[in-house]
Amino acid sequence: GTLLITGGCGYIGSHTVQVLLDAGYTRLVVLDTLANASPASLYRIEQAAGIPIPLVVGDVGDEPLLRDLFRRYGPITGVFHFAGRKSVAESVRQEAAYWRDNVVATATLIRVMNDEGCRTIVFSSSAVVYGAAAPDFPHAPPAVIQAAYAAKRETDPFYPTNPYAWTKLACEELLRDAAAAAPWRVALLRYFNPVGAHPSGLIGEDPVNQATNLMPIVANVAARHLGLLAARDASAADPPVLPVFGTDYSTPDGTAVRDFIHVMDLARGHVDAYDALMAPTATVVQTFNLGLGRGASVLEVVRAFESVVQAWQAEQRLAGHDAAPSPSSAPPFRLPICKRPRRVGDVGLVVADNRRARTWLPRWWRGDDMLDLHAMCADVWRWT
Repeated sequence: GTLLITGGCGYIGSHTVQVLLDAGYTRLVVLDTLANASPASLYRIEQAAGIPIPLVVGDVGDEPLLRDLFRRYGPITGVFHFAGRKSVAESVRQEAAYWRDNVVATATLIRVMNDEGCRTIVFSSSAVVYGAAAPDFPHAPPAVIQAAYAAKRETDPFYPTNPYAWTKLACEELLRDAAAAAPWRVALLRYFNPVGAHPSGLIGEDPVNQATNLMPIVANVAARHLGLLAARDASAADPPVLPVFGTDYSTPDGTAVRDFIHVMDLARGHVDAYDALMAPTATVVQTFNLGLGRGASVLEVVRAFESVVQAWQAEQRLAGHDAAPSPSSAPPFRLPICKRPRRVGDVGLVVADNRRARTWLPRWWRGDDMLDLHAMCADVWRWT
């Protein structure tokens, strides 16, 4: 059968398409609105693989289009559902749009899948569903605060702090309800902070709209600071500065701590989860945290990125390019930082307890061979 990838032109979706091809899955179809993604990544993947990948431009919530897609490209035997809005800050401003494009659209997808006899889905959920139980409440008992800052387990209670988190949780509940009523196979993947790019530089994070994730913002500021990239927005700060939102969290350096995972490791997790669903002994609904199980602060990410850029500058000098100062006048590369207040809905620390994924997805977990923060930064800089 054919596999449908919704949001397959986006950041995580396009990398998963690549990993699916690498794993031998060649019958694929992508559905994407292209509202915040470009088809360029998909075209590059096609050219490199020599395999056509049909792209249907449209919305998951468009039921007639979805039914036509299932019948035209069927039988579709599984769905990787990435499509949807994903910005915490935007969800606070546009809550109704998030419920429509994330929850109502997912309900439409479930209905069409059920009618077409396709009941296997890998859903792109998020660690934002865990939220924060205590740190934002004054005078919380120390034990409660400690629990809130502990590594998140799949069985932990939910404390969503923004509309985006609520919509992800609602989509999970829709899929659990579907599985309770019919023989579905569902993988709910709560991933933490995907960063990085394909090591070839072929594909990476390339949103049409202004980037909201940390790593592409860091890369953009670095490239502009070196004069390698023009500002996409005429109102952007010049000289460029990196905003750091929140420097008073209960973390070692005061900045937010996140569990960063390389997008290629995350994409492999999706494919391995699908394979696990297809096993004869698979349970109906499986929930996995996909993260490395260790955190890095915003400032640690910045320092790691500065190290990568500094090494790149040294390579440029050795190659005789003019993209870097001469050795005698080359101070350590530093990104200009502007400290800002916390953003509404953000939490101080989110780290995965990934023991369940390590047990049930043994091919996914590679221990020390999982790509580290330096590799994430290096691949983003290569892509940039």
